[in-house]
Amino acid sequence: MKRLLLLFCLIPASLFSHTEQSRDHSDEIDEAITKYVEGIRRSGSVDVDEEKIRRIFGDRTELSDDEAILEEEAPESDQISFHNAGSAVHVVQKGETLFAIARKYGVAPTDLVKLNPFLNERPLYIGDKLTVRSQPAPAKVVKKNEKGLPEKESSSPDNGWKKKQVVKYKVKKYTVKKGDSLSAIARKHNKSLADLLKLNDMKKNEVIQPNQVLFVEKMQITENFRYRNLFVQPVDGRLSSGFGRRRNPFVAGVYHFHKGIDLAAVIGTPFRAARDGLVVFSGRMQGYGNVIFIRHKDGYITVYGHNKLNLVKNGDIVRQGQTIGEVGRTGIATGPHLHFEVRKMDEIINPFIALKMQEVIPVSTETAQK
Repeated sequence: MKRLLLLFCLIPASLFSHTEQSRDHSDEIDEAITKYVEGIRRSGSVDVDEEKIRRIFGDRTELSDDEAILEEEAPESDQISFHNAGSAVHVVQKGETLFAIARKYGVAPTDLVKLNPFLNERPLYIGDKLTVRSQPAPAKVVKKNEKGLPEKESSSPDNGWKKKQVVKYKVKKYTVKKGDSLSAIARKHNKSLADLLKLNDMKKNEVIQPNQVLFVEKMQITENFRYRNLFVQPVDGRLSSGFGRRRNPFVAGVYHFHKGIDLAAVIGTPFRAARDGLVVFSGRMQGYGNVIFIRHKDGYITVYGHNKLNLVKNGDIVRQGQTIGEVGRTGIATGPHLHFEVRKMDEIINPFIALKMQEVIPVSTETAQK
């Protein structure tokens, strides 16, 4: 948790000593992220945020079946406050995540951590006995989503898993030598004459010649995948400023590199988390106003600026598509919009490229002789 709180102090005090709009504040996000990343990369430092994200969401996204399954989920009306609830013990099973267990018992993941302090020090292990707040409500049939993720209010476009199939052929060839016959070649490669003829679309009485190339094996490999976008666009709005070099709207005659994109929308429009993750900063900057940083798996960080309201706080776990704030004009801005950035640690990524990135997970592989 120390690193989560670190970002409260990442903005240099000098930033707050200048209030005039003529000052270029475009580097204040860079400065905050650089200090955050340096803290992680410091010799002997452990990336506790990455560990926490993987502990909650798992090392990889679990794929769901197409069929509805039984899941135990406490309806909102039945949920009891954490402090008044009774306790029970849950034994961790294979494949379970902190989020899945918290959802099962109708509590927040942070409350489970409070009840089981060892979770601050290490990931879940199969067989761990967790103190939980109450017995789950009766099971009901629900559509299975990504394993262990909470059902929260979402303004996200559909980003469900899509199916993809790739068919490849693996072939083995043989070059005919003097004295070879089709029967001898078939025996040499443990095939029937009929199969060899079929592979090469030949007739039994065809004559083969030295140096002629024949197929002796043709394997069809069908790979089944599921894929989806790695990030979703945080708000539906008009692009008011793109990524790259542009004229600074507040400093006459000066150009600078715009490290994100600006999406114009009406003040108060809800915006969403671009991907599952951990809020590592929710606070105020001078140039960018109310700002949120979310850390994701594999070192990705997304930034949301000029917000009217931040609806999440440091340390919150958020799900892709969850509403996390409202579009505003705080800080220094020419109009209401969401400033959106994507980083991989301190590496700047064009958000247009990030929004096209996909995560692809293999489901099955089938092979068949042709």
